[in-house]
Amino acid sequence: MANRLVSARSAYLRAAATQPVDWMEWGAEAFARARELGRPVLLDVGASWCHWCHVMDRESYSDPAVAKAIGERFVAVRVDRDERPDVDARYQEAVAQLTGQSGWPLTAFLTPEGGLFFGGTYFPARSAGSSPGFLQILTWASELYASDPARRIEEAARLVQGLGSRVPLRSPGASDAAAAVARVVAGALDEHDPRFGGFGEAPKFLHANVLDLLLVAGGARGRDAALLTLRTMARGAIHDRLGGGFHRYAVDSRWESPHFEKLLGHNAEMLTVLARAAAVADDAELRRAAIGTARFLLETLQRSDGGFGESQDAGDGSAWLWTRAEVHAAAPDLAAAADALLEWDGAGPSPLRLAGAPRAGLEKSLDLLEERLRDAHARRAMPPVDGTRLPVTNALAASALVEASFRLGVAEWIAPAARALERLSLDGELRRAPGAPLLLEDAAASAEACARLFEATGDVRWRERAQRVAAAMERFFDPAAGAFVDRVAAAGEPLASWRRFPFDDSPIASGNAQALRALDRADALPDVANALASTTARAVAIAEPLTSAAAAAALHAHASAHTRAVVVAPAGPAREAFLAPLRRELGLTTRVVDAAATGIPDDLRPMADAAPPGGAVFLCRGTSCSPPVDEPRNLVRRLDDLRRAW
Repeated sequence: MANRLVSARSAYLRAAATQPVDWMEWGAEAFARARELGRPVLLDVGASWCHWCHVMDRESYSDPAVAKAIGERFVAVRVDRDERPDVDARYQEAVAQLTGQSGWPLTAFLTPEGGLFFGGTYFPARSAGSSPGFLQILTWASELYASDPARRIEEAARLVQGLGSRVPLRSPGASDAAAAVARVVAGALDEHDPRFGGFGEAPKFLHANVLDLLLVAGGARGRDAALLTLRTMARGAIHDRLGGGFHRYAVDSRWESPHFEKLLGHNAEMLTVLARAAAVADDAELRRAAIGTARFLLETLQRSDGGFGESQDAGDGSAWLWTRAEVHAAAPDLAAAADALLEWDGAGPSPLRLAGAPRAGLEKSLDLLEERLRDAHARRAMPPVDGTRLPVTNALAASALVEASFRLGVAEWIAPAARALERLSLDGELRRAPGAPLLLEDAAASAEACARLFEATGDVRWRERAQRVAAAMERFFDPAAGAFVDRVAAAGEPLASWRRFPFDDSPIASGNAQALRALDRADALPDVANALASTTARAVAIAEPLTSAAAAAALHAHASAHTRAVVVAPAGPAREAFLAPLRRELGLTTRVVDAAATGIPDDLRPMADAAPPGGAVFLCRGTSCSPPVDEPRNLVRRLDDLRRAW
């Protein structure tokens, strides 16, 4: 018999609809029931892509004995981490503060007021040695609460109050932006693995925002570290060479053993940094990886309505495993090339990975081999896609496609990016689910994506949308703190008083990093943007480098936010000739204007009027612009001259 989750919007919640646990969705009703019954709340936070969430579902939540214990002692609440990152972030912080653990699944025991009194992550169903099983944990947590409910409520309230008052921006620290960015860069380079790339020890995560920061603000050493990491990841099993995109993380240091789930947000940010790196380094290998990642977004995750699903599940991983014999059977005429190009773990199945950089003369063979294997791969039963469309990740995907279109010169990626944004409500009411609060990251990512589409197309409607959504963001801004909170809490929302100022990546860019990028690109709320930049510098100066990279990159970009190249030329070969040398310039924002178009904004009209019929580029800083550069061959020299002057 189905429980209350059968009609939930979230695929993760619906997957629990046939479990014997009497689950409720997050909200005032669940906590009112807990108060009425005088019981604590058991909170499960997970996601469709989370392997250990599925394990705990099979082992514990599908067990009638466990369900009986839960039903007798708790009110059970289940939350999709992707749908409610604001809830997840608060309880991840609280559980980490209490136990030193965090991650998914998050298993938290709450008072009827929503405060945490105990928690952890994955618990095995049965005891093993000295480790208690979940049934024992349930008994212990229930008895702990029942022994003194008033004390548990008081202790949980103190924990929430302490975490809610932790506002890092008010802590003493340097407010110099350049010094703060340099500190994050140095910290990331200290963690960099010079042999295999990536950061820290295994398990290794993608850290797209760290790579982007090193590429744009890390100098020669940072750029080399970013390129090394991107190349080793592109050759490793973390990269899905056939389906495109990147798996969530690798359990080893060499990128050989991935956890196979693939997430929209991760791959959107990877597409952005891959496209930039490929353009800057003129690297065909990274270009191929970027194109494959875009293909994953468009062919696997994009739904029929134009929106993007949130993730592709890992299943048991077998869909991505190949034996040498299977590869040879799929491409018998390329067997020798496959043996030279690929690396296996003995005779058993393993995920595809290159043995190193393809040797000269084998690049064409690699393309043919991947084409044959892709045909064979398409005949396999693939794990399902979670089709939930979330505003923040859909907007990040649209931004990534626009950026990659510019950097790699692939014009056909603009239309699906626009289609994804068209299906979002862009009037400031971007909601993930009925009753859920508006989130900062949804509005910020959407505003930035609209601004990027304006830059790429010159269509003034996208600028108007960007500025409209950016204006709606002001409701999140706290002038006293000089930063944005992560949500505007709904009426009756548990822990509504717990205000968070997000500067840490999770791992997609933090809400305040996205907000600063959005305001700068949309030319919106300049006083708010400057105040946020000042606060960001203070926050970044004391933050962990690997989790503050997006904020540091946004701060670095803010310093040159009004350094722009304005390309005035009709679509076609003339425009492409002007754009070509600009694709490698990471410190410039490039805007396209068609002088014959209607509705050109007032700030761009003088350039549209001054450009000769064949087109020109204007290099601007603030309100000061260079004379028109009307020959593409002169543009590189002018860029060098102005870079030295600025």
